Amino acid sequence: MNKDMPEINNVEEEMTTVNATKTSDSGDEGTESFITDDTTQKNIDIESVKEDSDGKSICYCVKCGYPIPKDFKLCPKCGAKTVGKKAVNKKIIIVPGIVVIVIALLVGGYFGINYYQDNSVYQKANKYVDEGKFDEALKQYNAIPDFKDVKTKIKATKYAKAEKLFAEKKYDEAIEVLKNITDYKDVKTKIKATKYAKAEELFAENKYDEAIEVFREISDYKDVTYKINDVKEAKEKAAELEEIMELKNTLEAAADECTSSGTQLSSDGMSIEVDGKDEYDADSLIDIYTIAAKLNLPESLMDEMLGTNALMGRQEESFDHISVSWSYHPDNGLDAVFKIIK
Repeated sequence: MNKDMPEINNVEEEMTTVNATKTSDSGDEGTESFITDDTTQKNIDIESVKEDSDGKSICYCVKCGYPIPKDFKLCPKCGAKTVGKKAVNKKIIIVPGIVVIVIALLVGGYFGINYYQDNSVYQKANKYVDEGKFDEALKQYNAIPDFKDVKTKIKATKYAKAEKLFAEKKYDEAIEVLKNITDYKDVKTKIKATKYAKAEELFAENKYDEAIEVFREISDYKDVTYKINDVKEAKEKAAELEEIMELKNTLEAAADECTSSGTQLSSDGMSIEVDGKDEYDADSLIDIYTIAAKLNLPESLMDEMLGTNALMGRQEESFDHISVSWSYHPDNGLDAVFKIIK
């Protein structure tokens, strides 16, 4: 048997007292008792495992280093309790432990660097938002979509961008931005408000059909129903005004072609009068034909005017926005007035 190993064979009962002799530096000897009951005993890990010459595992007490068989519950030398402890080779523990630590450091370093980089991008994006540079901010946020609260930040930035576009009256662009964040805040209402503003702008620009089309997209918003009616009325009035302007231009052109000295265009351009001299005044009669033709009046009107006599008094006919009155007397000839009516 190994000389370092004490002869210990069948230990069936727990040791209650172990006497150990310690030699002081001066050579004096003393005796120390180790009580091994549960109240005073200390559990200690076994330091290492070796095998003796018979192939049995030998453990070493961590407290005093004394070799003991692995199935012993007490150190024979110092009395330290080893019950329930597992013999493990230090080398087996240390090497894997180092590997785990190195891997942990590498992984931690990797994630730490990534966090630092992402956070830098995040702060840069926040700065762009504060400066109102929303496109630049979105570019930065999109580079780190899973960092912190970036998903919410993207929505908030788009919302702010849309508000800026709205203030600049770039309604179509604002609407396109808002369509991408319909689940954020009051975006659905914002879209309607933006369309409402767009429709009103179109209305103000006399783009009536376009305005009505946009208003109809938000028929359940505010007073849109009344707005649509207002646009329709304005459209009708605008059409009438346009027709009147065309008629005024026509009267002016007709006046330029007339040759009789008795034919005059009113100062506001809304009427033209033909004053015949007598029943033989051919120039006045030609002017009446010219004006009627320019205004696209029916030929039956001329027949009616030529069939008028002095006893019939003043006659009158109305057409779309045109009123024609006339009278005849042999001394004065045929007199006629063509007037634009609203």
